[in-house]
Amino acid sequence: MISRLVDDLRAEASIRGPRRLLWLAGASCAGVLSGLCIGAGDLLALGWAVGLCAGVAVLAVSTSNGLRSRQLLAVALCAATLHMAVAIGIQSFAPTFSGGFITGDDASYYRLASQSARYLQGAPLDPTYSPPLWGGDAYLFGAFVYLETGLFLVFGPDARIPILLNSALAIVTSILIFDLTTRLFGSRAGLMAAAIVALFPSLILWSALNLKDSPTITLAVLAIWAVVRFQLHPRAVYFLLPFAAGEALITLRSYVAATIAIAALASIALVTMPPLRRAVAVALAGVLTVVIVIQSLNAIGSGIGEQLLLAFEHERAGMAVGARTGFVSTPSPTLNPPATAVVAVAPHPDEVAQVPGRTLSYLPIGLSYALFAPFPLAARRLQELAAAPEMVGWYLLVVAGFATLWRERRRWLYLSPIVLAIGGLMVVLALAEGNVGTLFRHRAMVVPFAAALASPSLIAAWAVLSRRSAHGTVQANHQDPPSN
Repeated sequence: MISRLVDDLRAEASIRGPRRLLWLAGASCAGVLSGLCIGAGDLLALGWAVGLCAGVAVLAVSTSNGLRSRQLLAVALCAATLHMAVAIGIQSFAPTFSGGFITGDDASYYRLASQSARYLQGAPLDPTYSPPLWGGDAYLFGAFVYLETGLFLVFGPDARIPILLNSALAIVTSILIFDLTTRLFGSRAGLMAAAIVALFPSLILWSALNLKDSPTITLAVLAIWAVVRFQLHPRAVYFLLPFAAGEALITLRSYVAATIAIAALASIALVTMPPLRRAVAVALAGVLTVVIVIQSLNAIGSGIGEQLLLAFEHERAGMAVGARTGFVSTPSPTLNPPATAVVAVAPHPDEVAQVPGRTLSYLPIGLSYALFAPFPLAARRLQELAAAPEMVGWYLLVVAGFATLWRERRRWLYLSPIVLAIGGLMVVLALAEGNVGTLFRHRAMVVPFAAALASPSLIAAWAVLSRRSAHGTVQANHQDPPSN
């Protein structure tokens, strides 16, 4: 215990300088955030951001322990102000889609939620955007739109409010990863995993937009965090939390809900408990999992077995048709009769002859893309070049994660929730994704779990490099000066 305390004190001394840099960076981002909000005349959004940062600080302090509390607090607040500054900066200077949005999806979510709030308040609506079709956006109704509608009912239709909440949820995710990783591998690994999740570029980007990615990732991590806590200390709240999160995920991304529920069921079945208690827990978990899986299949209008395989192929083909970054074969154009001599467009995926077995045969190719795309050496366009540095970091997480699995293979029981979540999500992405752009976006769900697995190996590698560097310095200092 004394030696561990000494190690912690040394670690605290070694990172005192970096922590000061974090506070300085956080203060700078807070200044930028304040300037953007004040410049836009939106003091409500600034107050909301301050409240969210206070909540993040309370969560970080209450979650951390010992010397790591100050370090986690520095990481959390620095990352929170960074995420929020990026979010408000994008919202202020977005070049397309009026209202400060950069994609069609985030603009549609805002319009649907703001009009829904007006509808509930009894205010007049745009005749072209009203129930029951809502201008063709009715299919977007779900947990994210309901949450955003609630925020607009309280704060008014201010697009910055849900965007700032998305940014805060990204930091909540990093704090949950800190606690999960700390319980499995120690606080140093937990702090590194939290920092990776909080500062990973694509996670910053997706949390800065009015999209459902941030709450989806937070709920998935919350579910696996609860499963790990249940494995260590079986409690009813940790048992129910993964399935409650799964229910919330159904209208966000149904395949994530099903994957998380199945991972929770398998992990709960492996927990060491008295036989009767274990049988009851597994039976109840099985019932809850079946309910979530059925709801998830209903959400996509598919059944199990062959229907599900066809649904995967349909989704994959639909993503590839017309996409500049498509990587699966798309339907070939057909020729009209010679009199017209005009090439018809490729048929819609619904018109393509689909073969269930083709989905399974595609799995190896899909996994290679899910793991490695976009390929940095093949980058040509600006977006691909911008993603290249992050891909190097992703590859490092993949290698370090496999190293951790090998080093900690005797503790496989406690690693099972993370491994099952990663494996399930990657298989679904491999089967359903048809272009690199959406694959890159959706793979962000896996990054927090990959960071948790990779962090202990990254800590070990850093320690080895530090020792070698220190040894080389000592040898250089003890060499005799050269003779004249």
